Amino acid sequence: MAKSIIICLLILKLMSESTLHGQSYDWRANIDRLVQQADSLSNKKQKTFYSQRFLKFDQQVKETWHYTLQNGKIIIFQLRYLIDATEFTEVYYLNKGSLICMEQLESPSNLPDEEINHAELYYFVGSDLKQYVTYGRAKQTASRNITSIQCLQKFQKRYAELLRNMKHTPNMGMDD
Repeated sequence: MAKSIIICLLILKLMSESTLHGQSYDWRANIDRLVQQADSLSNKKQKTFYSQRFLKFDQQVKETWHYTLQNGKIIIFQLRYLIDATEFTEVYYLNKGSLICMEQLESPSNLPDEEINHAELYYFVGSDLKQYVTYGRAKQTASRNITSIQCLQKFQKRYAELLRNMKHTPNMGMDD
């Protein structure tokens, strides 16, 4: 009797673990699918604009923004800028207006795009940070990894900036 109870408990435990692993795989598989769709569409329907931003010490930075719409909604936007000899790239993937994936890349400006010194990827479901992945070492700052709250705040700031520029620039409306 005790053996059968232990076996039942082990089976229940294995079933619950496989269910948990299945659920964790599902959110990631869904994000990967949405990211792949956004990347594919952005190769065909990407729009671009430029903006100027001032950093500390009155250093001016020219940012190149790219964004893609699907059914009138932004599904991906990306910005690139140079500081000294380092190129920074920020990529934001959205699903129904919510951040699902954020990438921050740092690479030497004089080398091909394949050369990356540092990369950080943040995966979100709702406002919950589900996974954080990092590669390499940040050259420009001692530590670039940020908390999930800071990540969402940065996204909101950049998203508002994108919407503001889309509103004030001709031929950049919400139609696709």
